[in-house]
Amino acid sequence: MMKKTSKIKRSDFEGCQLHCVPAFATGAAPVQNITLMGFLKSKLAYPWNHYVKKWLKKNYYAWVRFKGETVAQKNAKASAPD
Repeated sequence: MMKKTSKIKRSDFEGCQLHCVPAFATGAAPVQNITLMGFLKSKLAYPWNHYVKKWLKKNYYAWVRFKGETVAQKNAKASAPD
C-alpha cells in the first residue's frame, strides 16, 4: 500500500528547479534594458525573415534557372552513381 503525503517539502526538490515554477507565474515580467541595436534587430527580424528572404530566394532561383546549371550542379551530376 502506498503512503500518502499531504505536503511536499521544499527540501524534497533539492537541486531541482521545479520548486521555482510558482514564482515564475506571479506578477509581470520585468522590463529589460535593451540597446538600440537589439531594438532594431527585434523590429526588423519579422520583415526580414518573412518578406526580404522570400524575395531574395525567389529571385536567386529564378537567376539560377535563367543562367543554367552551376558548376556545383554539373559536378554533382557527374559524380552521381548510375
